[in-house]
Amino acid sequence: MALLKGDKTAAGSYLTSITGDEPANALANDLLGEIYTSDYPAQAFELFMTAGDYTKAAGLAMASLNASRWDEAHTRYLAIHRAGFVRTDIEIGIARATLEKTGRLEDAMPWYDRAIQLDSHYIWTYLSLGDYYKKHNDFASAEKWYNDAIMPILKAAFLIFIWALLTCNCKNLIRVSLTMKKVSL
Repeated sequence: MALLKGDKTAAGSYLTSITGDEPANALANDLLGEIYTSDYPAQAFELFMTAGDYTKAAGLAMASLNASRWDEAHTRYLAIHRAGFVRTDIEIGIARATLEKTGRLEDAMPWYDRAIQLDSHYIWTYLSLGDYYKKHNDFASAEKWYNDAIMPILKAAFLIFIWALLTCNCKNLIRVSLTMKKVSL
């Protein structure tokens, strides 16, 4: 009831009292994580990890990355990865946090390579690398990575265009042939 009334403190206290200090109930951990997300993100992250809700944990890792808290983001993304939650955005999060934390592309590149292996069409991998090179005034390399980012999009658009062209031509051919049949009858 406290949760419905918006009383986060009472709701959190209630969930903690029924589950103990170290709740084993995944649902309780997930609910507690939701309650703590805005005020206590570190606790919320741990609760999401305990609950196995790695998507919500990844959201908190991304928030750390976006807030330029590189060590925190790196630690969170690695924890998610080590828990066996392998997803392209997790690998890129580790790569970006590593890159910002160390400033060394060679430390981050294995994570970028993993992301590309997981999904070679995930444009954020290429954009992130392009941004790195642009930031370091290596515009030729930045352009290469940016081109790699847009190529799958251009290829897909081209295929859709060809498909649409063929579809239109087929419809016109059918329409013309039907008209011709009517005329010949």
